[in-house]
Amino acid sequence: MSVYFLDSTPIVRLALENPLMGVRYPREGEILAVMDTGYEGFALVPESVFKELFLHQLAPQKRQLILADGSTRNSTGTYAKLICEGLGLRLDGFIETFEAVEEMTIGTEFLRNVRLELDYCTGRIEMLRCP
Repeated sequence: MSVYFLDSTPIVRLALENPLMGVRYPREGEILAVMDTGYEGFALVPESVFKELFLHQLAPQKRQLILADGSTRNSTGTYAKLICEGLGLRLDGFIETFEAVEEMTIGTEFLRNVRLELDYCTGRIEMLRCP
């Protein structure tokens, strides 16, 4: 299953790819990413993942993020690919990181490419690729 609730958090299984250097994370399988509609970006990853994909070597850009508590963080990012095999998705987008990021998060820039239905009453979640 590619999407599901983990407790009450919507999760999607993904892999990341740096197509310019032929590197994928994880090398096999997928990792769990939290869906966060409060995050307007494409994807936020831990610094270790960013470096393992060699994204820090691709002329990264600096951005400023405003967090839910109103504080700001300076992020570093560049373009790479997210892959969700279960949904047949291969999307390019801005992957960013900053110190203290502990989990992979996908935001509304990613989610605008899918139809997402969350039913907390029944515990059902459905994500379909946009036509």
